[in-house]
Amino acid sequence: MPRIGTSPAPVDASTSTYDPAHAPEPVAPAASDHSESGEKIVRVAFARLKALEMKEAELKKLKELIALKEELQALSDERRGYSLRSTPSSFDDSL
Repeated sequence: MPRIGTSPAPVDASTSTYDPAHAPEPVAPAASDHSESGEKIVRVAFARLKALEMKEAELKKLKELIALKEELQALSDERRGYSLRSTPSSFDDSL
């Protein structure tokens, strides 16, 4: 195989078996091939979009859960602080 930028070896026309009249015709892809590949691209794009939408919904749920967890932790901390203040200490002299 010739390297890029070099010309192929010269061909002797008297011994060449190449006949341009019998050369294969270039074949263009059928219209249905374009349609099918286009449909495949669209299906893949919609599948990716659906996956992204599902991940977005999952992320939203996770954010809501994190907010609820933080709220619960704050309420728990508040209650713990309240219960510590409301229980009399055994060393409290004011009783």
